[in-house]
Amino acid sequence: MVEEVTLVLDWSTNDMEIGLANAPAVLSSTAEDGEIEVRISVGNNTYVMMDLLYVLLDGSIKQLDHTAGDINSWLRPEESAALFSRLEQCGATGLHELTVKVRLDPRSFGGSRKSETYANLYFHRVLRNGLASHLRSLVLHSVCDNAILGLLGKQCPHLRHLDATSSWLVDDGGIIQLCFRDPELHLNSSYSHYGNSNDYFARQFLSVSDIELTSCCRTLHEVRIQDTNTSEVGVLLLLLFLPNLRSLGGFIYYRNVGDAVVSLYRSKAGLQLSLTDLWDTCLSQEKAQLVSEAAPLLSSLYTRGTCLENVGVFTNLTSVTVDFDFIDCARALEQYLFQHGKRLRKLVLVDQVGTARKDSTAATGQREHTMPLETPNP
Repeated sequence: MVEEVTLVLDWSTNDMEIGLANAPAVLSSTAEDGEIEVRISVGNNTYVMMDLLYVLLDGSIKQLDHTAGDINSWLRPEESAALFSRLEQCGATGLHELTVKVRLDPRSFGGSRKSETYANLYFHRVLRNGLASHLRSLVLHSVCDNAILGLLGKQCPHLRHLDATSSWLVDDGGIIQLCFRDPELHLNSSYSHYGNSNDYFARQFLSVSDIELTSCCRTLHEVRIQDTNTSEVGVLLLLLFLPNLRSLGGFIYYRNVGDAVVSLYRSKAGLQLSLTDLWDTCLSQEKAQLVSEAAPLLSSLYTRGTCLENVGVFTNLTSVTVDFDFIDCARALEQYLFQHGKRLRKLVLVDQVGTARKDSTAATGQREHTMPLETPNP
């Protein structure tokens, strides 16, 4: 009897083959007598892929990932629309993990954005018909929208990982729908007058009780909203109402997570966040101290070399990424490693002085060196 089925699609070759174990990309199932893996590799023929999905995809499939682990794999808008349609046709409501990454053509961004909104209607129906109740991980690059976040908030009790990167149709209203059982109470509020007063905004929501929040708020561990239409308000909402939030996944341009943490900490005495990861290149001594008090579990930090003298206050760091921005901070790094290096298991140095070659072409590229510092087991 099949207990779990995983479907991963590989678009990288021009051959189609079905084989076992180590063939190139994949339909796998775990049965009582061990794991059986059938790999399916299809070229760029979208129609063949959709036909195969029609045959293979059903409610028993637990994972669907068209990238097959390739970070450079993308769908065109019309391909993602076909995929969402196929999910509905096949009743693929048993998925625990779904990854859909779309690359929009900037020359026709407006048109692509409208077509994705229409295509998402298929996905909305799949969520309503049962998919939302099973999802643990959802990655929707460029194709997430506020309606999807609202459906997740209402019907998704197990979601741990949500990635809405580059989805310009996601804004603060979507975050409100994700977090609140009755979002209408807050959607009508205007946040424009808050300006940069994060402290004032935070105080307005401190009286919200747990019963007003969706089940998603309790289960989500990571939410990525990079390059969306959200503001600093969205960051504050996620930090305040997701008690188990470990990470926001990276830099959120024009919305400094560290500043939001400080605002919440100043507004709510004794605030303790579950954050383990932070990206912040503006860590003053005072800010670092306040963030360390509000997020005592912080174990991974990305910051600038010029901030290293203030990083020692984070006593649980095991992974540090230092962006030198081509400024000589060797002395600060040496001092930090001398005092705190024993705790580190991973150190990443980015754009440090002296690693770029002299030719101008090479000097313009990013230089990143990763040093795993874990001690091997004897």
